[in-house]
Amino acid sequence: MIHSNVKQVISTMRNRGAQAFILGCTETPIAVQMYHLEGNFIDSSLVLAHKAIEAVGAPLIKSHAVT
Repeated sequence: MIHSNVKQVISTMRNRGAQAFILGCTETPIAVQMYHLEGNFIDSSLVLAHKAIEAVGAPLIKSHAVT
């Protein structure tokens, strides 16, 4: 199973000192939710969207997104 392999990779990287995992593709946040992956994830699309909102001076509305 792919999700088992991903969980193993996350576990191995955590054991080697990884403190966070960058979700650098638009599909990866979906996989995190779908496979119930646990970890400190940084959704690069969400970070980009927040920075774009801040750049135009608009208020940021919090959501239930993967971070």
